[in-house]
Amino acid sequence: MLETLLARANIHQERPNKPKPLVEAHHLRSQGKFDEAETILSSMLAKNPSNADAALMLMRLYAQDLRRSDKAAEVLRALEKQPHIPPGHIEYAQRSIHEWAQKRTAPETIALPESVDELLACGYLGTAIEILERKITELPDDFDAWLKLAEAHGFHSGNLHRAEKIVQKIEGNRGFSAEQIEVAKEKLKEWREVKPQKN
Repeated sequence: MLETLLARANIHQERPNKPKPLVEAHHLRSQGKFDEAETILSSMLAKNPSNADAALMLMRLYAQDLRRSDKAAEVLRALEKQPHIPPGHIEYAQRSIHEWAQKRTAPETIALPESVDELLACGYLGTAIEILERKITELPDDFDAWLKLAEAHGFHSGNLHRAEKIVQKIEGNRGFSAEQIEVAKEKLKEWREVKPQKN
């Protein structure tokens, strides 16, 4: 699944890698191996309490799969105490815990989103951002990837400061036309207007 994600993002791996813990936890959860998935996610958070993607998946596992909304709330409280967590992550978790607890998805129907847009829509913000950053490293003149990265921060995470920095980098890139730079500035303006509605 990770290979499919990377291939769709035009990111080619030079050597075979062991699946990332988050992807492995997702696969275990999709197979109904909730205890094993919980162990991996808890271990990830023990090493890095600011890992928002691991925290969100663990919250969902507790609320939806194990029917333990109390445990999901504990993970959310711990995440809220971490510095530098984008407000979008917290808002998404607060909104979703109750929904996850209300309906249970059969494990076999769970599918990891396979495009950056789907990742963003489903709240896998960190994974989407990581893919976009790697793509930009390999293809620094890919305007769509730059703009999508700015969108991930400015619109989906509510981190307008980071989005502004990315737009400034777009402005400083000689590979982009005046029209493309104008598009990026307009998007940033739109996100600034939307942000008060998200809070």
